[in-house]
Amino acid sequence: MKKIQLYLLTLLAVTLLNICFTSCHDKKEIDYANDIIGTWVWLDDEGYSTKRTYYSETLIFNKDKTYKLLWVEDTGIFDHGVFTGEESGTWSYDSKAHTLTMTTIIGEAPGTYTYDIILQGEQMTLIEDDGDINGPYIKQ
Repeated sequence: MKKIQLYLLTLLAVTLLNICFTSCHDKKEIDYANDIIGTWVWLDDEGYSTKRTYYSETLIFNKDKTYKLLWVEDTGIFDHGVFTGEESGTWSYDSKAHTLTMTTIIGEAPGTYTYDIILQGEQMTLIEDDGDINGPYIKQ
């Protein structure tokens, strides 16, 4: 009788541990992907030769895995130009590789782009394959 009780108790303990570890692991991945959802803004103010250029990007990640990128470039008083652009498409997140894949459907350069992603609270940085850094973006 004691062997049966010990067997059932061991089986119950193993089952509970398995459920706990599976639940915690899935929840962490889902929460991290959900952290991407929202509006992110990047502002850049750099000097190029004798003029100042102001550039901003707004990235909007939706729950339905679509995104929109809006950008504005003001070349300052020398060029008297303000240029804007927009692109949109779909996105996915790979929690094991910590990569964000964006497939542009509408925009200047349709295609699929994969970035290493660094999320630190309300700040996100995207790193391209060639090492170029986009960001940091600040969550609004």
